[in-house]
Amino acid sequence: MATSNKIQSLFLLLLLSYAPLALSHGVGLAMARQEAQVIWLQHADDTPLADADYELSVVGANTPYQTGQTDALGRVVFIPGDLLRWRLRVFSEDGHGVDKTFELTAAGAIHSHDDHGYSHITKLILGIGILLSVFGVVMLFVKRSKH
Repeated sequence: MATSNKIQSLFLLLLLSYAPLALSHGVGLAMARQEAQVIWLQHADDTPLADADYELSVVGANTPYQTGQTDALGRVVFIPGDLLRWRLRVFSEDGHGVDKTFELTAAGAIHSHDDHGYSHITKLILGIGILLSVFGVVMLFVKRSKH
């Protein structure tokens, strides 16, 4: 009987030593405020490129550093650490996207803005040119019809 109690005690001790290992598959949560890099993505009409899939990777790396979807405001947020050269690839369902390589400064985040190709002045000049061209063609046909 004494041997049986020793075996039971040993078995109970073994089970108790296993209990912390059983809890190790839980999820922990830690929160801290840190500096982050924010990238805003938007369509040509300045609406946010929301819910677009993206891959963010360090230039030269085989696997992405971060993947996900842009938020409702079209933002990609990440903490770069000491890494300076990045590649961002964005894919939206409507076929829009971007594949851009950029570099951060060692002192911190950079502020940059990539325009959509045409400035507002260029668009204005193009619009006036189209209107004058249409007016010229209409005037040509009006003069021909009078003769």
